[in-house]
Amino acid sequence: MTLLFGHALAHGLYKIRRDVGRLNWSYFKSSGGKIGLTIMMQGEDQGDQIPITVWNGHELSLEQFALKCKELVAEQKLKNKDG
Repeated sequence: MTLLFGHALAHGLYKIRRDVGRLNWSYFKSSGGKIGLTIMMQGEDQGDQIPITVWNGHELSLEQFALKCKELVAEQKLKNKDG
């Protein structure tokens, strides 16, 4: 479900791309035309939550989005493991 909603949110952010970042709720920094979406993904262990950021997810199909998320989770786990 997380991947499906994440992909839908990426498309939604693309649709309102002119308005993203105009509201000052917190810190915002322009990313040079890329649209990022941060998702909390559950790792293989049921207890750990891993934050990942997918850039330009609206350009990916649902299958590509899922593969990208899987790669990013593995990358974050390796980074957290190494220190």
